[in-house]
Parts: sequence; C-alpha cells; structure tokens
Amino acid sequence: MMTRGKWNSLTRNSTKWVLLAVVLAGAWGCSKPDYDGNRVKDAASGHRPSQIEWGNIFLEGNNDKYPQDSAKAAQWFMLAGTETNYTVASGESRWQVNDRFGIPLELIRAANPDVDMNRIKGGEKIVIPGARIAQFNLGMLYEQGKGVKKDHPLAAKWHTRAAKAGLADAQFALGYLLEKGTASGTILDTPDFVNAVHWYSRAANQGFGPAQQNLAQLFMKGQGTTQDLVQAYKWFALAGRNAKAYQMPLSSKARFKKELSEKEWAAKLNHDEKLKETEKNMATATARLEGAMPPADITRAKQLVETFVAKREK
Repeated sequence: MMTRGKWNSLTRNSTKWVLLAVVLAGAWGCSKPDYDGNRVKDAASGHRPSQIEWGNIFLEGNNDKYPQDSAKAAQWFMLAGTETNYTVASGESRWQVNDRFGIPLELIRAANPDVDMNRIKGGEKIVIPGARIAQFNLGMLYEQGKGVKKDHPLAAKWHTRAAKAGLADAQFALGYLLEKGTASGTILDTPDFVNAVHWYSRAANQGFGPAQQNLAQLFMKGQGTTQDLVQAYKWFALAGRNAKAYQMPLSSKARFKKELSEKEWAAKLNHDEKLKETEKNMATATARLEGAMPPADITRAKQLVETFVAKREK
C-alpha cells in the first residue's frame, strides 16, 4: 500500500471471491452477509486486522459509501498501531487472545516477557502490542502530511515501532529519514548515517531491494561505516537481482492485461519499467566498481552475493 520504493506489487482476482459469496448465499438461503457490520464489531473489540482494514478503506476511498478520508484512515491506523493493556478473561486461552486481537502469538509473548503465555490465567494483565503495518502506515501519513500535519519526528517514531517489530518496509523508511536528516526535527538537516546503515542493513538482510540499494551507496561513500567496495558491490548486485525478480513474467502479461482495469494495467506497466531501469542502474554500478577493485575483491564480492542468495532460498 503506502510503501516508498517497494518493488513487489500484488494483484487479487476478486471475481472468484464475489462468485463464491453468491454461491454460498444461495446455498444457505440467506441474505448477503453483513461484512461491514462484522468488521465494525471486530474493530471495536480491538481486532487489529479489522482496524487496519478500515484504515485502508478510508485511505483508498473505493466507493461512495466510504469516500477517501485520510484523517479517518490515520485514526484507524493509530488505533491499530497503539499498544493496549488487557485483562485476560476467565478461561481464556493464549490462542483465544491471539484470535481476539489478530496479533501473532510470538509478538504477544515478546511484549510480555514476564508472563507465561502457556499457562495464562483469567485476571492476568498483559500488553497487546500494536500492529506493525498500522504503525508503518501511520508513519507514512505523518511523513507525507496526509490526514495529519506533516511531522517527520512523529513519522520516525511510528516507523521505529514497526522497525523494531521487524517490518522491513519500516526499517527502510526509518533509515531513509535518518539518512536525509529529517528524523530529528531540527532546523538544519542532521543526517545520522550510522543509524541509517543499521536500519538499512536490517531491511536489506530481509531481502528488501530499495534498502539494499541505499546501503550499497553508503558503503561506497563510506558514510556511517568504513568504506567497503566489496560490500557495496554485494548490495548493488543483490538490489539488481531483486529488481529483476519482481518484474512481470512474459507468461503473465496477457493475463494481467485481461484481469486489470486500464488504469491498473498502465500503473503495472509503469512499475515494471521502473524495475527494469533499476536493474540496469545496478548493473552499471557493479561494472564501475569492478573497474576500481582488484580481482580478488571482485571474486569475494561475487561469492558474498551467491552465499546470501543461497541462504535466502533455504
């Protein structure tokens, strides 16, 4: 949704789901399910995915019933992204807590290190962490000034929460703010290259292409880290492979063109051209580095690339 520079785009064949709903409604002899009503109830009870869904609905403004409203989107993302205190109900299991809030159990465990989640008891007080994608989305709204007043320090605050929870998009976004010097809110830009390298590295090691590209630049320039052309080559090469991997396969183009609207198809083609341009730019960067590196370093850099890819494929 609101990622800056994220390369993979997902498409959904909604027709299948619409047909399925019609078939089920006819089979059960009932009226159309009240999806909005259920979503309202779930969101009110603290179900993070439902709250995020409402945020997306108002952010995108897909129909007349729910027109685009970034301010309402921000409110829902803030609700979903804010941690809350919760008192466990009598007889409630850890799996029921997980289902109620829609937060992965491992994240609930991490937020409650002193609580034995395997033997949780009624009346026990626990912390329910905010949803990291909601935190990231809210950070982007603050960064762009959509629905809220533009505020880079607040954007960095929300990105940091999601980044610490392991979301690569947020790690990249936070690294970007730190690199550009807009995360602290000072009058003069004060880049923090050291921490930019840290967060870019976290995202790059998850295979996030834009972070790999920016990290390569910092290694090449020696900003926030010791200049290291081997590492710069490695990350440029991996960013190029990433850009290639997310391009549309030739075998899928006809299907996408048929399934997508004219506007969606044009956007997808434009996105694909940008990926091809990125792949080309990364190839140029590695070629230039090869001209400045001894053969042994080039060999080592290429080995690091293959080792990284092998580990990711396991």
